[in-house]
Amino acid sequence: MMPPEGQGQTLEAARQAMVWTLFHYGLTGWSMYALMGIALDTSAIATTCR
Repeated sequence: MMPPEGQGQTLEAARQAMVWTLFHYGLTGWSMYALMGIALDTSAIATTCR
C-alpha cells in the first residue's frame, strides 16, 4: 500500500482525507451491509412463511 500523495497538514490533504473517509464509511461502505441484511431478511421471511 502506498500513502496518499502530496504534502501533509494542508487544505488539500484534509479534503482528500474527507473524500476517502466518506467513501469507506459513507453510503458506499454501508450499502454492502444493507444488501446483505436485505438478502438474509428475505431468506428468513421466505423460510418462515412457507
